[in-house]
Amino acid sequence: MVNAISTVSIPMLAGERAQLKDKDAHIILQDRISLETMSPAVASHDPQWLKAVTWIMRALIEAENLQISSKNIHEMSQEATGYLKTFLYPSEQNCKNLGLRPEFIREIILQVGNYGEIFQRNLGKYSELNQARRDNNLWSQGGMLYSPLFI
Repeated sequence: MVNAISTVSIPMLAGERAQLKDKDAHIILQDRISLETMSPAVASHDPQWLKAVTWIMRALIEAENLQISSKNIHEMSQEATGYLKTFLYPSEQNCKNLGLRPEFIREIILQVGNYGEIFQRNLGKYSELNQARRDNNLWSQGGMLYSPLFI
């Protein structure tokens, strides 16, 4: 008997399955039965925190789009020109408005990687859940992730 629960996403089901004693006795069907967005949530009474979290998420997605990872961030930072330099070295005024340090993008990528690295480590092929990216992929790769330009 198969029970379909439309309010639970595949990654959430994978998390539940990971806790079972006999994981192999249970499968998760890949058929889409719902489409829900998942994103960071912040308290509504802190607009500066909302701005910071929004820009950090955008930076993680744009870093993946630009093929900047935790493995090549030093090299990419040293060779940055044009848009890449604008992205990796945001203006001090923009950072001040966000309440973030000017090196925030480079530091985040160095410490946790781009969006794809984070996904693969926590939900994807390097995790116990081993989930496909599906909609959590860049728009250029058939997913729904897109970041506005950092100009």
